Amino acid sequence: MGHADEHTARQKEEELIRAQVELEERRRAQEHLNAQLREKEEMAAAAAEKYSSVEDEVASKSKKLKKLWSRYEQTKLEVKDIQKEFQQEKEELLDTIREQVSLPLFISPSLPPSLSLSISLSLSLLSAPSLPGSEI
Repeated sequence: MGHADEHTARQKEEELIRAQVELEERRRAQEHLNAQLREKEEMAAAAAEKYSSVEDEVASKSKKLKKLWSRYEQTKLEVKDIQKEFQQEKEELLDTIREQVSLPLFISPSLPPSLSLSISLSLSLLSAPSLPGSEI
């Protein structure tokens, strides 16, 4: 009975994680759409704007350039944060896989040699440190 409860709890936990990931993806998609809308509105406003002199136009465009550069820098930081978060999630998933794969080896030592070799190779690949640029 305990094994079934543990299995059910693990399934519910995995469903919760999937739901959280889906919610986060939807939130990011919504943010992306909102950013696109703001950008189009700003472009429309800028196209309709008339300048009284070249100096006014230069000042206005310089201000907009600074604003866009700031937004670019902020987006770069967000991308780094997301990449770091995904790398951490990947490492956590790999740790979970390693734990789950190594557990049956302790329980059932009478595996066929071909399966044992296959599992050993898989474990060695999983336990090998990730090389820079080899992320999945």
